[in-house]
Amino acid sequence: MSMKPAFIIAFCFALSSCATTAALVGCYTSQPVEEEPEAKEVKIAFKLDYKFGSENVTINETIYCNYEGLSCDGRGRYNEWSKRLSNGEQNITLTKTESGARVIYRTPSCSALIKGHFPQEIDWAEIENEHGEQYTGLVLPPSQLEKKFGIVISRQQYEKAP
Repeated sequence: MSMKPAFIIAFCFALSSCATTAALVGCYTSQPVEEEPEAKEVKIAFKLDYKFGSENVTINETIYCNYEGLSCDGRGRYNEWSKRLSNGEQNITLTKTESGARVIYRTPSCSALIKGHFPQEIDWAEIENEHGEQYTGLVLPPSQLEKKFGIVISRQQYEKAP
């Protein structure tokens, strides 16, 4: 083995170790990006209206956001939230395909919802296999959702529950 490849490998390892160490030191010494929330559980009412073929469908759901504590990554320290729907699922199933895959609408993150950042338009849906794994590259814009599955989403509405 020549010295040049060995030097490059050692340099890359040292560089990644420095970056990891810097991130960890920043996580433990920096102030949190967000203040710890007073409410540890936040409920958000959610309504989704869509047309599936000739059928009008309305889904009324509650999104439960539970505070998990502080977390840290490249952004620094931030509040970590877990999310579930009242039916126990993570996402809204719009329909299932013949192969068992689900066409889903993924609700926004709890961090966004708690701050009142409610999306105004649905710009995509996803396809997950029967194990809940997203199929790579199968993010569907509204035109494809209608063309492939006959689904037209007409309205979504979010509201913080008291």
